[in-house]
Amino acid sequence: MKRDIHRAVGFGLVAAGLLCNRLTLPLAGVDFPNRRAAWLMVALPLAAVALGLYILQTKPRLTAGYLIYLVVLLTILGYGGRVVVQSWSFYRFATNDHRRGWRGRATIPDPQLGLKARPNARAAHIFPVGADIPMRFDHWGFRVPVDSPERALPLPKPVWLFLGCSFTYGDACAAEDTYPFQLERLSGGTALNAAVCSYGLAQMMQQAETLIPEFKPDYVVVQYSPWLVNRAVSGFAPTYYGRSPTPYFYDALSGMKLHPPLFDRKTDTLPVERYLGQKPTTAGFVNFLFTVGLPQAWHDDWNMLRLYAERLSGITPRATLDRMAVVKTVYNHIADIARQQGVGMVVVRLTGGLKDKGDNEWAEILKIPDIIAVDAEAVLLDSLKSIGGDYDHAYKHWRGEPPVLADGHPNPRAHRIIADAIWQAMSVWASDK
Repeated sequence: MKRDIHRAVGFGLVAAGLLCNRLTLPLAGVDFPNRRAAWLMVALPLAAVALGLYILQTKPRLTAGYLIYLVVLLTILGYGGRVVVQSWSFYRFATNDHRRGWRGRATIPDPQLGLKARPNARAAHIFPVGADIPMRFDHWGFRVPVDSPERALPLPKPVWLFLGCSFTYGDACAAEDTYPFQLERLSGGTALNAAVCSYGLAQMMQQAETLIPEFKPDYVVVQYSPWLVNRAVSGFAPTYYGRSPTPYFYDALSGMKLHPPLFDRKTDTLPVERYLGQKPTTAGFVNFLFTVGLPQAWHDDWNMLRLYAERLSGITPRATLDRMAVVKTVYNHIADIARQQGVGMVVVRLTGGLKDKGDNEWAEILKIPDIIAVDAEAVLLDSLKSIGGDYDHAYKHWRGEPPVLADGHPNPRAHRIIADAIWQAMSVWASDK
């Protein structure tokens, strides 16, 4: 009995040391960049000393079976502790209603896209500072103003179809303040905003293949941003928590191919929403651990382990490293679809003030015939001369008193300038035509 107690204490100390070590915490989604890190970094050597004392005191026979037992037990304790630490971080995030994120469920898992807009969804963007901004998807899955009436075919012309990520969706803005709906007002037509937060070129190409023939818009407006290419070659989308697999491009003997998402997205199927706004408690965390934390961790970790094994064996192909080939494939393919359907194609460059604006990739897009290319980023930078100030203060979201940066997506002013730039380019194109 005494030996069992010593053994349990020794193993517990080793597991705690591994979990609290500076090298292990970032893997669990937790990071302490302050003075806490100083004593956390000594936890591992202390645990090693504890293990040594335990072995000396109990004098176990170091047989192969015992070593296997030790490794298995430490693995179980270490993984269990990692899940607890990771779930605690997730729990604090889920209960905090003063953070950047969502209130309500706006997306659902999809076997081809990874995730997609949930038809007729009503949710809200929440912020560390200030009021929520409500949002709504219509019955087709397009973003619309929350109070707009239901739409039906035929739609008022010209019909604009928009493909992109959160920059085109209009994250942190009301729908009516986004550039798709400002173009709707300028043209007197209809905006079909199919952009979804965290989308990349792989999803945008698939959307073009289905939505352009189905709705036959007059124009399809396709976003270009460097991160859209990143997402098309990574296999995962940015997300607040958990893994969000997406389709990705890979190299095949017959050319560039599209691989479906590596596994399904778990977060959208878990009851995370019920914890928003609750005061964190021990009982609440235990409940969260078994209803959200463990299912999320086990699902993601098992599938990632399976993915590593499949990639080592060559069953699952790795994503391509040829960004330029992805750009050529996607934008030329969408241009071909638009041409076949008699639809005008507009490509708009948005880079959010990044230094790397993807000039080489943009130059490749400019080679595509019969498209209207709008460098909205250049227009935004040029407009700073009259607005004054720096890019972040002019075009991002600031809230509170004193103002703090609440979100890095384009604000209504930026969307207005983007819409005007597209409308002006369309007017020039129409007069030339």
